Amino acid sequence: MKKTFGILGLLLVVFLATAYMTEAFVTPFNLENLIRRTSLFGIISIGVAFVIITGGIDLSIGSVVCLVGCGLPFLLEVTYTPANQSALSEINAAQSTVTLQADAQYAAGDQVRLFDSNASNSGIYQVKNVAGRTLTLDPAPAANDSRGGIVQVLPIKSTDTDNKTIGLGQAHLSARDRVTFVDANGTAGLTSPVTQSQGGSYHLHDPPPANAAYVVPLFRHQRTSVPVALALVLLVSLGIGLSHGYLVAKIKLQPFVVTLCGLLLYRGITRGFTEDQTQGFQAEYPDLRLLATAKLGQLDFAQALGLMGGLLLLAGVGWFLWQRLRPSATRSTSPLWALLPILAGIGLAVGGLWQAWYVPVIQERITNEKNLPVIEIPAEGNQTLALDLPAGTLKFALEAQDADGNWTALASHDFNSSTDIFQANVPPLNIIRAKTNQEWQAARINVLAQEHHVPLPAGAREVIVEVLNVDGNWAPLGEPVAIDPQRQPPMHTIPSLATLRAKDGGDPQELRLKVTDRKLPRIGIPAPCLILLVVAIAAGIFLNHTIYGRYLLALGRNEEAAKYSGINTDRMLILAYVICSLLAGLGGVLFVMDVNSAQPVDFGNFYELYAIAAAVLGGCSLRGGEGTILGVIIGACLMRVLKNMITLVDAIPTHIEYAIIGAVILAGVTVDELIKRYAAKRAAIRQQQEAQEG
Repeated sequence: MKKTFGILGLLLVVFLATAYMTEAFVTPFNLENLIRRTSLFGIISIGVAFVIITGGIDLSIGSVVCLVGCGLPFLLEVTYTPANQSALSEINAAQSTVTLQADAQYAAGDQVRLFDSNASNSGIYQVKNVAGRTLTLDPAPAANDSRGGIVQVLPIKSTDTDNKTIGLGQAHLSARDRVTFVDANGTAGLTSPVTQSQGGSYHLHDPPPANAAYVVPLFRHQRTSVPVALALVLLVSLGIGLSHGYLVAKIKLQPFVVTLCGLLLYRGITRGFTEDQTQGFQAEYPDLRLLATAKLGQLDFAQALGLMGGLLLLAGVGWFLWQRLRPSATRSTSPLWALLPILAGIGLAVGGLWQAWYVPVIQERITNEKNLPVIEIPAEGNQTLALDLPAGTLKFALEAQDADGNWTALASHDFNSSTDIFQANVPPLNIIRAKTNQEWQAARINVLAQEHHVPLPAGAREVIVEVLNVDGNWAPLGEPVAIDPQRQPPMHTIPSLATLRAKDGGDPQELRLKVTDRKLPRIGIPAPCLILLVVAIAAGIFLNHTIYGRYLLALGRNEEAAKYSGINTDRMLILAYVICSLLAGLGGVLFVMDVNSAQPVDFGNFYELYAIAAAVLGGCSLRGGEGTILGVIIGACLMRVLKNMITLVDAIPTHIEYAIIGAVILAGVTVDELIKRYAAKRAAIRQQQEAQEG
């Protein structure tokens, strides 16, 4: 338990340090995403913890995630096909016939569309006669050809654009089928899903185009049903766990070798059946994806902080009281460890109160620009130079210095404030001398005016710029400006003092940005967080309050002793690998639902690294026999906060992410080993002292 609280303290330090280094870290959007990803990685980390507790390792977790994450959308793949469509083998203009490459169910009177043939053949035709694979059309096609296709179209009988409804007669379309609109000339246009079917009337997702005369009905075909697909991928995960456990327990192969081979095998299988094509749900299955994307219990940012702080505070107080009431001989840790969640809870609660009541009056002051950027111009060169200007430049001057040290403006340029390009094209000094016929000593670009991009606090909805005049009074500069809540990151642009003086005259001393209206954004609990909670509670009960959990811990401490004490060690090893693979499969399902896209070549890459790191940092010893579910979850949180910090903090290059994670794992294993040696040494000294006293 000491390890658990130690890693909790490290998590709090990293969390607070990241929040201090970048404001983007504590935005509701980032926190929601952080909680979601932490929950997903927490699930697979709990799985690998069971294997590590037995003294094993599983390196195939990322590949299992890939196999399941690509396999689920592959099994649920949806295609939309017309009822009657066929490729053509011949178009005979003289005989008004077309010959199909395969049998199709056309009848006299059907209306069809020719496409992908000679341009003059494209259009709408009526079938006059059917003789095997040969159709007689009216009117006759314009040119002979051996290319193209034919598809049946249905005339639109009625249209209601306002209600997005069309009438087709008996087309036998169902909700989630689709229709492609075709105009009178046979040109295909918008494709829209059917949302509701009532007899021959169909309600669509999109309003029908004004020029639509026909539709091509597209019928939805799903490879498997959702329950069957989910059952199959979880059965595959179960089979992987059984095979790993059998090879390790019965055949006595090394876990490292077995799972390393699995890492290569499962990704290779995935790339094989998907043919390396990206898998995803596209716009299908929005309800199913809510398992990973739904947000529950929407609260505003301040309420969420207060709730989290209150829960941590209650947990810490409860832990403190429980430890104090227990006899000292049975205490697993000092009650003082409970101060960590108590202090963290107080901090979050205070932060929530501050967010709820504090509205920034002055977000930032812009003072007199005394040191605007100056860019030196090289003395030599034979062509125009392109020099980068600071972002936000509104005006700059090309200046030259005479022999007396005085600077003279040769030219100036104004920038449009909306431009994203800040670059000056100027000649080098030797060309300036030749053009002006003067022996200048130096040349420079002097930035005369800049814009300031001011970051806004979370929830800012309206701001106003104020100016401080020479009398010491603040006056509004224009009207309040509404802020788009969807804009990320929220910034507001205000003019520089130099620009203000040039435009309006006077002598303004300072500018400030004042937030006049603030509405805190809302934050919800991501659905994977609840799934992690259920998994964690079940895993914690299983590990700490069942005989099988004690068997697993005993197996990790000493397999021979566990076997001689009557424990079926082979069965327990198999069980550990089954739990690991099932949770990896569950993680794969949730991961692909979250991102809605999976590339077989890299989906799930290094996920086993994050999972193992979380378990080790959370107190699971790689020697086996130790570990807590709470510690694993805290370790997963630490890994995701570290990754988030690497992504958001500009001072940390993102390309060293894996180096940092590797260093963290190495440090965790090293500290674990040193602590064990120290504890063993102290225990030996204590035993020796007791023996001497006895």
